[in-house]
Amino acid sequence: MGNRKKVFVVANVVKEHILKFHIPTIKEMTKRGWTVDVGASGDETVPYCHQQYSLPHQRSPFHLGTLKSIWKLRKILKSGGYDIVYCHTPVGGLVGRLASLGLRKQGTRVIYFVHGYHFYKGATFFNWLVYYPIEKLLSLFTDSIILINQEDYHLTKTKFKQVQSYLVSGMGVKQERFSPQSNQVRERYRKELKLPEDATVLIYCAELIKNKNQTFLLHAMKKLVDQGENLYCLLVGIDYTKGEMVEYIQSLNLSDRVLLLGWREDIANLYACSDICVATSIREGFGLNIVEAMFCHVPVVATINRGHASIIQDGQNGLLVQLGNTKQLVEAIYVLMKDTKKKQELVEQASANLEQYHSQKIVNSLLEIIEQTAMK
Repeated sequence: MGNRKKVFVVANVVKEHILKFHIPTIKEMTKRGWTVDVGASGDETVPYCHQQYSLPHQRSPFHLGTLKSIWKLRKILKSGGYDIVYCHTPVGGLVGRLASLGLRKQGTRVIYFVHGYHFYKGATFFNWLVYYPIEKLLSLFTDSIILINQEDYHLTKTKFKQVQSYLVSGMGVKQERFSPQSNQVRERYRKELKLPEDATVLIYCAELIKNKNQTFLLHAMKKLVDQGENLYCLLVGIDYTKGEMVEYIQSLNLSDRVLLLGWREDIANLYACSDICVATSIREGFGLNIVEAMFCHVPVVATINRGHASIIQDGQNGLLVQLGNTKQLVEAIYVLMKDTKKKQELVEQASANLEQYHSQKIVNSLLEIIEQTAMK
C-alpha cells in the first residue's frame, strides 16, 4: 500500500463529532502525506481534509437516511481507491462497514472506533437485543476495533474474537487549549455571564439530550438552592430537547440561576469561571468533558458508568455518585462547595495523572493502529 495512504473517515455528524474529536488525527494524517476524505451529516467545513462529503443519515440507525448514506458512500468508496475506511459512532460504523462490503478483498481495510457500545452492564434488554447482534454481525466485516474503556475492550476481546482490538485512553485533549486560566479571565467571564463572584458555579459540558441526563443535576441543584446555597449552573452544549429543558428549568424556578450557553469554543474560559464540573450521563463510553475539566484544574463529580469509572478513582481524583441517587449527588456537590482542602486534593491528584490523555500521545497511538491495520 505504500506510505502515502488514502483514508476515508466516516461518522455521524460533523460539528459535534468530527470537529470536536478528530481534527488532530486528520491533521497528523495529512502532515504525513496521507489523503484524508471525510463523510458525515452536516455542512460545517472540516479542516485539513482533501474532500468532504455530506451524508444524509440521522442519529438513529433505523432512519431512511441511513440506507441513502450507505448507497452514496458505497459509490464513493468503490471509485476512490481507499486504503482505510475509518468509522466512528454507531451510525458511522454501520454506514461505513456496510458500504465497504466486498472491498476488503481488494485490499481496503476497515477500522471501527467505538465511542461506547449501546449495550453494556446495566443497559436495557432492548439495547442488548437490538445493538449487540448488529455489532456482532458487523464485526465480521471489520479488521480492527478501537475501544476507549475496559468494559467495552473486554467484551470485544471475548465476544468478537475474530477482529483485532485495541484500547486507547479516549480521544485526547490539547493541552494548549485546556489549561488553568488567570483570575482576570474568571472575573471577566463572571461579569459577562452575570454570575455573582461569591456564588458557586457548576458546569456541565454536554449536548442536551436524554442520555446526558442534565435533569438529574438540576434536581440536585434545586435541593441545594432551597437549602439557601448560592448556586448557579452553566449547561454548555446544543439543546436538542425542543424546549423541554427550558420548561423543566422554569418548573424548578431556576431560570435566573441556570444558563443555557449552547455550542461554545471557549470552554477553558468557562471552566475558569466555574467551581465544580458535574457530569451526570446515563451512558458514557469515555467522558472527555471531565478530562478537559481536570486539565483546567476544576474538580469533578460524575455518575458511575463505564466511561467515568475508567477515569475517576472515587475520592482520589474526583467523586463518583450512583445514577439517580439525588442524596449522593447533593452531598458530593456540597463537599466540594465547603471543603476547600478536599477540593484541592482532588484537583492535585487529577492533575498528576493527565499525561496519558495528551492529544499527541493519543494521535500517535491511533496512527500506529492504522498503520498496523493497513499492513494486514
